Formats: sequence, structure tokens, C-alpha cells
Amino acid sequence: MRRKIRTPPLFIFATVIAFSVLSLFLSRLFLHSSRRPLPTTTKLSLPHLHLVDDAADAAADSNLLLDRRRHRFDHLNYDSSVLLPDWELLLILLLPSPAEFSGEDLFCVFHNQETSPAKPVGNSSFKCEVPESLRRLRRIFRPVLTSFPPEAPVELVSPEATQVVMRWSFLVYESLSTETDVILFVKGVNNRQGVGRSVDSLRCVFSSADGVNGVAVRTNATHSFQEVIRCKHPDEPSVRRLVSNGGVKGNRIRVSLEILGYGRQRSRGKPVKVPSVAYYTPVRTLAGDGKKSLLCACTMVHNVAKFLKEWVMYHSHVGVERFILYDNDSSDDLFHVVDELNNNNNNNSSPSSSSNVVNYKVDVVSWPWPKAQEAGFSHSAMYAKSSCTWMMYMDVDEFVFSPSWMNSSRPSTKMITSLLPNASSSISSTTLINSSSTSNTSNIGQVMIKCLDFGPSGRKTHPKEGVMQGYTCRRRGDERHKSVVKLEAIDDSLGNVVHHFELKKGFNGRTVGVKDGVVNHYKYQAWSEFKAKFRRRVSTFVVDWTEEGSLKSKDRTPGLGFEAVEPEGWANQFCEVKDDRLNRVSRGWFGYNCSTSGGVRMAWQD
Repeated sequence: MRRKIRTPPLFIFATVIAFSVLSLFLSRLFLHSSRRPLPTTTKLSLPHLHLVDDAADAAADSNLLLDRRRHRFDHLNYDSSVLLPDWELLLILLLPSPAEFSGEDLFCVFHNQETSPAKPVGNSSFKCEVPESLRRLRRIFRPVLTSFPPEAPVELVSPEATQVVMRWSFLVYESLSTETDVILFVKGVNNRQGVGRSVDSLRCVFSSADGVNGVAVRTNATHSFQEVIRCKHPDEPSVRRLVSNGGVKGNRIRVSLEILGYGRQRSRGKPVKVPSVAYYTPVRTLAGDGKKSLLCACTMVHNVAKFLKEWVMYHSHVGVERFILYDNDSSDDLFHVVDELNNNNNNNSSPSSSSNVVNYKVDVVSWPWPKAQEAGFSHSAMYAKSSCTWMMYMDVDEFVFSPSWMNSSRPSTKMITSLLPNASSSISSTTLINSSSTSNTSNIGQVMIKCLDFGPSGRKTHPKEGVMQGYTCRRRGDERHKSVVKLEAIDDSLGNVVHHFELKKGFNGRTVGVKDGVVNHYKYQAWSEFKAKFRRRVSTFVVDWTEEGSLKSKDRTPGLGFEAVEPEGWANQFCEVKDDRLNRVSRGWFGYNCSTSGGVRMAWQD
């Protein structure tokens, strides 16, 4: 007779414990997920999601599908996902999003069935907020980007494995190819201001997008400073080998950075590969009409639509030929205003300047990366080099002004360029700054203009006629400076800080005297506008105002705490000198009598 098999008591006990733990986990997951439920008509079914440790796999496409009963309801594929500060998740598309995905009805669906709305960022990425229930996890899975039809349940099907999102703190986030090299923009490699990791420890790595075929090409780094790493191009046979080996999405090649002797791998002698969302692309430059502009302006913007017309129209009439806006996650009418400016060139002059019609040229570059202003300016220096000779780096609340312009009845497109050396053959040496040292002006690569900081001037709301008309009271002394840079004079490191670039050997900078030119910086505006500055600062090395650090920094506001709370008497602060010079000049150039209101209306007012 066959012996009867008995189940050991220990096995029975372990089975009961395991079943109890599983039941408790599932019940908690169900209760936790119900805090943020999906629409009542929607039901999701998600199989178990496996963890993937390899950072290269984090860039792979999840290929999730949506089924709506018997009909296929396509989701929106995306290439990469990056976890940004403040628990924002950036989803990057390979191609611009289709028109049918408006962004208003798109959602990120996470592995625990929670959702958050997805908003468009430019035309090739989306952002969504990570649910609170996932914020304690060491790894966060890539969500599905989809739209829910309200009339039918939706069932979600996942592949066998889902990738984790990349972290912003250690990432290759952009690349730009020039005629001679490849520029990588990297977070987390050079963390100290003014200090760069040795190029001997850095190599650029070119590989297939998904990293499945194991083929990679490496080139040596030539420069390393701040968030900029420059490497040599891979040779053509290597590029062809990458493409022919397969695994390259649409013939696109992923480019990353390899670090020798980094972190825990230092003692093992193994290189560390930085996760990347960047692709190796052909040479990209600012599109132009074949004519190189003498003077362009570049700025980083976030929700500045209400200020943009005034800034562009004024500076266009005094000499700026082209504007390049690096859009840092704007959610206002920026693109609408830009379209108005670019398409309204036949009706863009004020009554006082009707004989001086200018054409507005405004370009927008998507730059969703937080605290990466210096990298954006480095990018612009190379991106616009073939289209612009000089670049003015200035914010939209800053306006160049010369006291000598008060004698002009209308603006001239030669006004700002008169401050630049060798800008025009018609400019005599006596107009140059520090004219006593004009023996060699060809080596001047940067012109620095001092800033005058204006206060709220009694205002409690934004002046509808613009900042030049609304703010007329300022602090007595000058603060900092802003620069106009000759792009070919910028050092190969592309290093810059607070709108000031490092120059190549042989080039020097020159400071404009306040009697010749200043920057009116409308810095301390009405509190309703000023409090927006408590949003994350755009500079890499400037501490956010909500953090208790760098208390003596000139970026901070005297008497202001760490929260966006209006100080008593704010409207009348920073008023030491009455200065209405630009107020009067701009009203004469751009103002006209309004028959309906009986007052003066500015050309940029809607």
C-alpha cells in the first residue's frame, strides 16, 4: 500500500500567514487607491508590474494598449519619462503629439490605478503630477498616457514588464550637434559652480535607442563645465554600424555620458553610464532667411504673455532684430501672443514711429527643464550662432535705455547697436564706452550694462498700459548688470552665470557708463505679480526663495521672508529716486490719444 503523504504543520502555518499578508496588502491597496478614484464609468484592470533596474530600459517604450469593449482606443505613445522636482512627471514624445490629443482630456494612469491630468508642454511632451500614494516609493513606474471615453469602461493591458521613470537629478537631458562636435546638457555631473569634472574621466556614448543590441560607440570629451559636456562626433562608419545593427528607433541614436571613477564604482574601475533622454541629431541651427542679424535677444520665460508685446515692440524699434524665447513650462497665452507679433508686421508701428516700421521675429524654443537657465543660454549661444552676431541676454522685465534718447522724437533701430563696438561703420569711436581705450575695439566680446531696480511705485495691480508707464520710482544705486555678447567670442566651455559669459582668450568685456546706457529693471512690481517669483528660480545655482539658504544673495529681496506673504507697505517700498525718463520717452514714441477713454493708450495694449 502506498504511504499516505502528510502535509507538515509548519507548511500549513506558513501558507496561512502568507495568505493573510496578501489579503491585508490587497485590501489596503484597494482602500488607498479609492482616495483618488477614476471616473465612475471607467474600470481598470492592471496585471502585476515587474521592477526593472537597468536605467537604459527606463527609456524604452511601454507599448501599452487600450481596449474599449470591441473597439480599439489608442493611447498616446511616448519615448521617455523624467521625474522632476515638486513631483512632476515629464513625458517626452518622439514626435509632436497628434492634433486629436488636445491635452484637456488626457490622463496619466499609474500602476496602482490612480490618475492625474496630463497637460501639454510645447508640442512634444506632457506633464502630470505623481499621486501622493506613490511618492514614498523608491522607484516609480512609467504611467500610461491616455484619454478616457466617458461612455464606456476601459480595460488596460500592460506588457510583461514596465520601466521605472528616470530621475532629474542625474540625467542627460538635451544634446546639440555643431559642425565640429556634440554638446550634451547633463544634470548631476558638475554640481559645483565654476568647477568642472576632468574630461579624462568622461566619454560620450552613442547607442541604439533601446540598448538591446549592445552596440555602442564612444568618443572622448573635450570640455566639461557646469551642465555642458562637449565631445567629438562619432565617425560615419560607426554611425552606419549603429543603424544597420537594428534597435534604432526611426534611425535615431541615443547619446549618453559615461563617467570613469564615479561614486560606488570608483574602486571597481567600472564606468557609470548617465541615464539619457537625448538623441544624437544632425547639426541644428536657428532657421533664418539667409541674412545674419546684427543683434538678437534671448531670454528664459515662464507665463510672460501679458508682458511680451511691450518688451518685443519696444526693443524691436530700438535695434533688436530677432527674439529667441526659451519657454520654461508656460501655461498662459504665450504662443498666441507670439503668433500675433509674427503675423502682425503690417500694423506694428505706433503713430509716432510710422516711418520706422519694423518686422517682429520671435522664435520659441521649448525648454521644460527646471533650474537650467545657464544651460539654456549655453544652448542658445550655439543654436543661434549662425543667425545672430550679437546676443542680448535680458529678462522681459528689463528694458535698455540711454538718457541721450530723450532728445529723439521717434525711436531708431540703431539705438542699442550704438552701444556696441564696431557695430556699424557709421558709429564713431567717441560713442564707444571708455573711449579713452578705443585703440582696439575688435577684441571687445561682451558689453555689460548696469541695472537700475524699480519698485512698485504705489501700484497694487499690474498696470494695463505696461511696466514702463506703471513704474517710475527706483532704488538709488545700480545693481548687477546684463550683457550683450558677441557669440563668436564666447569661450568653448559655454560657461555663464547671471547673464554673463566666459570669453575666449583675446576677448575682453566693457562696461557701459550709466550716463550712456542703463537697464531699467522693473524688478519689484505690484505684489500680485511679484509673488510669482516664489515659484522655483530658473537659475541652476540660485537658491529658491522658499529655502533658508544664501540669505545674503543679491537675488533675494530685502525684508522678504521665505513665504509668498505680502510685507506691510510693499506698494511704497524701494522708492528712493523718482525716475520717469523712460516713462516719458516711451509714451512719446508709442502712445496715442484714445478717443473713447480720453487718455493715452500704448501701442501694445489690447
